[in-house]
Amino acid sequence: MTRGKYFIRNFNFPNPIMNASGCWCTTDQELITLTQSESAAVVSKSSTLLDRYGNEMPRYYENDSLSINSTGLANKGFEFYNDIGEIIKQYKPFFLSVAGIEKGDNVLMIEYLQDSINFDFIELNLSCPNIIGKPQIGYDPNDTNELLKQALKNKAKKEKLYKILVKFTNKTIKDYEKTKKKKHNGKGGGLSVPYEISSILKEFLS
Repeated sequence: MTRGKYFIRNFNFPNPIMNASGCWCTTDQELITLTQSESAAVVSKSSTLLDRYGNEMPRYYENDSLSINSTGLANKGFEFYNDIGEIIKQYKPFFLSVAGIEKGDNVLMIEYLQDSINFDFIELNLSCPNIIGKPQIGYDPNDTNELLKQALKNKAKKEKLYKILVKFTNKTIKDYEKTKKKKHNGKGGGLSVPYEISSILKEFLS
């Protein structure tokens, strides 16, 4: 494992690798197992206001070469991950990931979590692609900007990362160019992008 100094705000990580929200991080057993790994931190399953079963079976397939999933944001609810964070933080920094289903859910969860000491970062997941009938808010810069303004309207007590999208069309990039200069009263944190980071996205919340 590569060793060095890797920072997110004032947090120093021993390496740049951690699990993605959704990968072996749904149950308490899975999360505790991650604390014993070489992962620099632990990221929870992206969580909703209430516990969620997710999509109907079958929703996962794997073979020797690949895996495909459409679990539909199955999780135990954000309060479960907040509670277990008290244990996880004894071993590694903990990112609590939230992904609201209905409009306003993300703001409610973030406001509830502001005074919690059970985790270090909130990951706001705007990119879950597997919810039937629900578009990814991250594809709409205007909706994203409005959500961030609502989520950050109060003094930020927790660092936040914004997990957006993997694939961008030319139009999407241009739309983000228009909104990237908008500030949110100096609040908030970093930008987390699965798999790839374009120069546009690096600057979006800088």
